[in-house]
Amino acid sequence: MNLFGIKIGRGPKPPPPPTPSGRKSFGGTPGDWFRGEEPGAVFTSAYQQVAWVYRAINVLAEQVANIPFLFSVGERGRENLVTGGPLSQFYDRPHPQIDRFQYWELRIIWLMLRGECFRVPIFEHESPGQARRLSRVLILDPAHFQHLVEDHRLVGWRYTGFGPRAPLAAQVFLPEEIWFEKLPNPFDFWRGLPPLYAAATAARTDFAAAHFMRGIIENNADSGVIVRTDQPLDPEQQEQLFAALRDRKRKAGTADRPMLLSGCSEVIRPQLSSTDLQFLENRKFSRAEICAAFGVPEEIVTSTDSAKYDVMRGARLNFIENRVAPLCGRLEAGEQVTVRSLDSKAVGWFDLDSLPILQEARRQRLVAARTGFDMGIPFNELNRVLDLGFTALPWGNTGYLSTRFQRLGEVAPGKRNTPSTPAAAGDPGHWQQRLQLLFAASSESTAPDTEFKSRLRKLGRFLFEQRGRTLAHFGAGTASSPLDSQVLPSASLPIERENEALAALVNPWLREDFCSAAQRALAEASRPDLTVPPEAIEEFLAGQAVLVEAFNRDLAQSLLSRIERHGGAEAPVDSIRAVYNKLASHNAEKFLTACRRAALLAGHATGLALIAGAERNPS
Repeated sequence: MNLFGIKIGRGPKPPPPPTPSGRKSFGGTPGDWFRGEEPGAVFTSAYQQVAWVYRAINVLAEQVANIPFLFSVGERGRENLVTGGPLSQFYDRPHPQIDRFQYWELRIIWLMLRGECFRVPIFEHESPGQARRLSRVLILDPAHFQHLVEDHRLVGWRYTGFGPRAPLAAQVFLPEEIWFEKLPNPFDFWRGLPPLYAAATAARTDFAAAHFMRGIIENNADSGVIVRTDQPLDPEQQEQLFAALRDRKRKAGTADRPMLLSGCSEVIRPQLSSTDLQFLENRKFSRAEICAAFGVPEEIVTSTDSAKYDVMRGARLNFIENRVAPLCGRLEAGEQVTVRSLDSKAVGWFDLDSLPILQEARRQRLVAARTGFDMGIPFNELNRVLDLGFTALPWGNTGYLSTRFQRLGEVAPGKRNTPSTPAAAGDPGHWQQRLQLLFAASSESTAPDTEFKSRLRKLGRFLFEQRGRTLAHFGAGTASSPLDSQVLPSASLPIERENEALAALVNPWLREDFCSAAQRALAEASRPDLTVPPEAIEEFLAGQAVLVEAFNRDLAQSLLSRIERHGGAEAPVDSIRAVYNKLASHNAEKFLTACRRAALLAGHATGLALIAGAERNPS
């Protein structure tokens, strides 16, 4: 019925018109594009309408949400983990509609979109007279909060979430009733500055380029037509022409229908310019700006042209260390109020060390730390500089070097005035270790000269004679004679006698090299008046007896092992001769080189010590 021109009735309500945001964001048809009408694509939300913004924010949110958030009690480094109780129960489900992943994801999303995050804690009383307990936390849209400032002081927050669908009714909160965190904003003391502001221009550009390309594709790369006539057309003719052009258009992917125009009309079809064709390339620059604003590498957001394995691995490590880790530290600082409300003694922290890429980086730092420790750098210093994560050790403030090194000009401890004593027969490792040090010392051998070759021939002759004595000792006169199994134990071998014979051969060479190196050092310092004391030479020769002992014991042990391995008395003499020849020829040059280097180094050190002593005591 009509009352005063107003229609009143109880009929069904007409359907509501589409919302402006929905109609403008996704409205428009190919016919709108052809008619030259605005399709209605309006930029309203970068997070909803730009793929790069959505992905960059979600990469950060998903990465942080997948890092374990742990709780501990005690000092850092000696803390005790809390694996149960109210803390674990609350963070598993902070809200009936939010799980532990969405809790961290929503916080990151609001920090990136608005630069701030508002959390409203809701407490409940378990029973009358007891303290209240944190029940759940609401994460609300920062756009619905207005800060209230009086006398230059924040006095409250006004929440304007109207409607029955809002998670919380509109009300005013005190500052202590809101858990508020923000990103730094130099232009507004009370509110945060989101990275989305810096990426707004790039997001709008990418949005416009995407819709331009969408229109081109949906219209089969047809950017419209221009009809030119010799005579003006009346409205009826114009409508007929528009109808014919509309009937020609087809959907995307289907060729347009041929059209026939009568009269003198000319249809001109504009072509895409080179600038229009560069929209795809320009979108890459927009993507780079968006990723830079949010601090996310392009290699993580999408597969780029340079996204090789090594490039992506380095980009991911840089992303974790320089973007995710600082963001986790910011969240930890803001989360302490939540953790303390559930357990006053506990702290919460992200376990970044559990990430596989950081574990691999730590292994690489351990390799570098081992190199530094071998150089004598204290362990605690390496632990601090390289951030290894170990606790300080009591001995970690002292530097250590390998036992093969000693200060130049000094005799190693235990070697001064120590006579040559043979090693115990039951301790083979003692002389074997000496032999390893012998070969290690000869790694940097001096260039062989004529004198060295002459000494090597003499040493070979000595070893040949020694082989004969060894075969005679085992009772093997001929190649077919069996070996006497009663003399197989190593204690029966005449090691001491062979040591004396070898020392008598090499000691003159050692003495000559020692004195020559000492005199050369004195001559270089212009101190020919100084002479090498005989006691220094004898002390050096006594210390080199361990090399002779190690050499002979290595030969004896190798021979005995061969005999025992082949059944004692059945081992042929030819095998023993072959093993002896191989060991002698292999070790002879190394042995002689080590002896020569030891004599040259010790002699040079002795000369320097004499010069230093003369400078301290000029008299």
